[in-house]
Amino acid sequence: MQTYVFDFCNIYIPQNYPYRNEEYNIRIEPLKGAETFKKNRKDHSSPYSVGYWKTAKCYIKAERDRAEELATWLSFIYSFAQNRDIRWTTYYPYQKGYQGKNWKSKGEFPLENDGHELIHIVTGSGRGGVGEFVDRALTALDDASQNERSRITRSLALFFESEGQEFWMLRFLFLWIVLESNANHNYDKYTNNRQPLFNENEQERLRDSVLEMLRENWKSDKVINKSSDEVERWDSDESRETAQINHIEWVLDRTDIYESSSVVKIKMYMDYLDIGFDSEEIRDIVETARNIRNPIVHKINSDRLMNQHKIVPSLRTIVFYVLLRLLGVDRELQDRLLTVNFLGPDISEE
Repeated sequence: MQTYVFDFCNIYIPQNYPYRNEEYNIRIEPLKGAETFKKNRKDHSSPYSVGYWKTAKCYIKAERDRAEELATWLSFIYSFAQNRDIRWTTYYPYQKGYQGKNWKSKGEFPLENDGHELIHIVTGSGRGGVGEFVDRALTALDDASQNERSRITRSLALFFESEGQEFWMLRFLFLWIVLESNANHNYDKYTNNRQPLFNENEQERLRDSVLEMLRENWKSDKVINKSSDEVERWDSDESRETAQINHIEWVLDRTDIYESSSVVKIKMYMDYLDIGFDSEEIRDIVETARNIRNPIVHKINSDRLMNQHKIVPSLRTIVFYVLLRLLGVDRELQDRLLTVNFLGPDISEE
């Protein structure tokens, strides 16, 4: 089986701890410039703070398509851990004298190189670096179905977009989408094994009862309030009332109004993930976030966000741990990760 070499940019692999994974036949070794990149990337006057710098070679023994797939997963995983856009654009067969290179375009994320790494090291592994985390994340992506894998990489991509945004409204929306969409997915799996709140016949009877009551109330109001000078205005009132009834009928036909609220869904999701957040603190954060989300989505109004300066850091912390779970990190490994100091909800000791 052929070994392919991928030129990785912006990744940092410690000189004494090259990454190796025997299960997937992967080896990543740093280049000579890796330490220089690490030393200078946070200096805003340094060219290493932006752009793409070749810092490692990744060797993968696999069929060509499989090697590309694994290399792409590695770019997502290391971008998340090291909080910068880590990518490869060229690869080639590992053989003496080979000169040609294959190019593969990968979408860029708006992350500079000067950010704080989100995961510094995995303690207790004896390997140095974040190798054990990378192992776990690769397995999670490999074991996932195609739909699950797409959901994970889409969530990571939205998180990267949030990290690179200067506008807090966009940062907030990207983080909220990750949190709510994954909570909805979890809720759907949960309700698939339970009876719905109302079955189809009950929903239909409820809808008809509400609509009949509304029609009767409006008919009574007309009889009481009718006067000779209002006859002309009745036609427009009837049109408006017909439109209102049609709208209410449409609303009552939607299945999502019989579901739990987004706050309840997210709280259920947090309980399921067992991250260690305080339940009431999470509920307060999510309720605040939902009240901010509605005017932003429906009216493009971010006034409420401007008055809640802690909400984006809090959502960022929550989403970071959601992504850890999606990447296969359980509570035991979570407690051994040395991460950046996050602002937001506290996590209790297990």
